[in-house]
Amino acid sequence: MSSVTDFIKNNITLCVCTLGLAIVGYLVGRLGHRLVTWIREKCARTEQLDAAAAEVLRRPTTPLARPLHTRVVEPAPPHPIPAAPLAESPPLVFAQRPAAPIPPPIAPAPVVPPSPLVRVAITPNLAHFANITLPFLASGNQEQKNKYVFLRAGLQRLQALGAHFANFSIVRFTDPSMYDLRQVSTPEFYLKRPSPMAPCRPLEVTEAYYTYIEEPPHILAYHVDFANADLGGGLFTRGFAQEETAFCGMVGGAAYLAENLDRRRLSTIYTRLSTLPNARHVERSGFGSPNPQLLLDLHRIQALDRSAYGREFVQQDHPEAHLLGLIRPIDPPTPVNFLAIAAPRLEGGVSRATSCSLTNLLDIANTLFAGFQLAAQEAGGRPFRIHSGPIGCGAFHNDKEAVFLLHMLVGAHLGIEPVMHAYSAREATAYTARWDRLFAAFEAAPSLYARIELLSQDLIASPRHAPPPVPAPAAEE
Repeated sequence: MSSVTDFIKNNITLCVCTLGLAIVGYLVGRLGHRLVTWIREKCARTEQLDAAAAEVLRRPTTPLARPLHTRVVEPAPPHPIPAAPLAESPPLVFAQRPAAPIPPPIAPAPVVPPSPLVRVAITPNLAHFANITLPFLASGNQEQKNKYVFLRAGLQRLQALGAHFANFSIVRFTDPSMYDLRQVSTPEFYLKRPSPMAPCRPLEVTEAYYTYIEEPPHILAYHVDFANADLGGGLFTRGFAQEETAFCGMVGGAAYLAENLDRRRLSTIYTRLSTLPNARHVERSGFGSPNPQLLLDLHRIQALDRSAYGREFVQQDHPEAHLLGLIRPIDPPTPVNFLAIAAPRLEGGVSRATSCSLTNLLDIANTLFAGFQLAAQEAGGRPFRIHSGPIGCGAFHNDKEAVFLLHMLVGAHLGIEPVMHAYSAREATAYTARWDRLFAAFEAAPSLYARIELLSQDLIASPRHAPPPVPAPAAEE
């Protein structure tokens, strides 16, 4: 042992260099292994796409139902939209939402056979939230301190109202594997001959954000949570977008998430499941599959002012009195059915060829199918409406028009017409015109995969419409 020690002491430079070479060799080997794995995956995906294309070309066509007609509504007084009538559709007009009850959707044959659901009753540990989570936020950076003020106020109000307002239920698929989307495989329902699409009611579009009280009591309302792959996103770390601000108002949900955090302070309730052993890529397009979570009767006890939104706001040092002034109590608390689904994350500044690629549109459509099917199964035949919007079009950089059109396509296949929030009349007019123009091609397409491929090709071949404003939170009174 002494001779080894003496050798190291006498040849310290040689030993350090040898160790460095060993580390460099190990890293080069790891990089080579990943490169080979990536090449194999790409080759396998190319073969899969070739096989899918060959199968698509051999199949007969299936007629679609009539095109969707669109009506745009907003809370402002009625006024006409300066747009020409759409082909085969009535002109778009602004109008107040009718007070008459909305009839239930007509459901066609399901795209995916119903899967068993699991329902879990949740009673959050408010003591854990008060004694561990809130002190952690109070001792954190400026962003966490601001969130601490909002969540502490919500907890105090929750305790005054009664702890039972923190309770809710979570419904999810027992096995979401039928929506398994991989780089080298596609869910089976994408390649099957599509069922005839049911006649659809007009798709409603509004510039307003969620109020969570849009529907009469006898109509179930499901509001899409623009979720992260980890439910709650950066509620306890970084970020203050739609999901984080929503949970600041639904403190029972925030308390439950606080009980289920990993060492990074991210939730272990996952809305996307990785299709690779390395879960770091789960948010990337084509590397994750949907695992929608439906949070039922999640009580909203307070609302934040619209100005309290975004990382730029939450990173600033605000006086506590100013933050408390941005909170509006909701009395009585509003029960919300929160449908948490996560769109794929893209890097900033991506081209339309990337955001509208077939891989990305298949991923978004797969997510919408899974979430909408979960809501429809949970409704169990009762009339319901799904409220959604430009999911994944803010920090995740997806294409706003593509997301709108995929909502129409998925809704038409399932017999569900979601209410689309945070879209202007100008956007709705332009996007619906593209839908009407493509409808004949959709009719001739032999599979859902082929229809999405047609949409991808058309979006990539045409320029974006006038740049829309930066998406604001789809959750405001």
